[in-house]
Amino acid sequence: MQENSRGKELTIFINQIRDLDLFLQKFYETLREKRSQLISTAYSLAEGLRRDIQSVVEDLLAKEERRVKANIEKYRREMEETILKESERLKKLAEKKREEAIEHVTKCILPSI
Repeated sequence: MQENSRGKELTIFINQIRDLDLFLQKFYETLREKRSQLISTAYSLAEGLRRDIQSVVEDLLAKEERRVKANIEKYRREMEETILKESERLKKLAEKKREEAIEHVTKCILPSI
């Protein structure tokens, strides 16, 4: 009778081990699936983040390019204005020197006539 009882206990123990093995197989399969899903989600999030960062960088570069172009245009206008003012000043100075030269030549020629 003890053998029969011992056999039943052994059968129960073997069945419990099989159930545990089946549970562990399902558990590890679920873990693999979840791991795969997490990796997929991580790649998706990383790609989305990459696109967002790229978009922000492109926006910043475009903004900086506009700022630089505006500064270049401002500097060009300032230089143009400075050149025009200097040109006018030099024209007036040249005219004054021309008049002084004519006056000087006239003074030099007239006294000798």
